[in-house]
Amino acid sequence: MITVDSFRTHKLKCWPMFFDAIKSGDKTFEIRKNDRAFKVGDVLRLEAWDPEFAIYIGAEFDVLVTYMTDWGQKEGFVIMAIRPVRMFSVRCANCSDGFYTYDDKHTQCSGCL
Repeated sequence: MITVDSFRTHKLKCWPMFFDAIKSGDKTFEIRKNDRAFKVGDVLRLEAWDPEFAIYIGAEFDVLVTYMTDWGQKEGFVIMAIRPVRMFSVRCANCSDGFYTYDDKHTQCSGCL
């Protein structure tokens, strides 16, 4: 189980053709150089980037890393399975403290897990 305080958010440039495919759900993986020590539970904040003009387009989309492997990749690269992040506020089932979660499977705050 991914706990609320186990993730890190990584801001990453993403070319428009890949950004649109991820946002539509057609692309459910990301291949990256693992220079940030990515791990399952991390959030990738994909920022649309126009490589021709070297500018950010202004669109962002958060995805959760659900699986990782380096099988069949060049040295230092990983494949990450991703899915859209659903962020919302919920009440802890035990102590009634409010908290924010990136995953709708949680029913308890990080203090009660």
